[in-house]
Amino acid sequence: MKLQRLCAILDQSPKTKIYLVSAQSCLCGYVSRPQPVDEGVRVELGASVRMAFSSMEPVVEHVGTGTLLLTEEHKVTRRLQTHRRHLTDHDVPEVYFEHAKSI
Repeated sequence: MKLQRLCAILDQSPKTKIYLVSAQSCLCGYVSRPQPVDEGVRVELGASVRMAFSSMEPVVEHVGTGTLLLTEEHKVTRRLQTHRRHLTDHDVPEVYFEHAKSI
């Protein structure tokens, strides 16, 4: 998903659930309050589950954990099926996806 599209979605609703893949980790969580910056879009991160590829241990946060900088280099989607496809190069444990569904 393009970051402009995400900002348009967040203009229509106060928060939305996204799935994100970066070079070092993956994340599923609720974002809100987009702020365009030179590098991309800074959003507030609410409840989330994230996992570093180095440890493969999911970390679940039930409350907001600060801000998140999204750039065009991140793979961002709103669909779990697409997120799974983005993660095919990584051996992600199923427990991560279970947490992602329950958030």
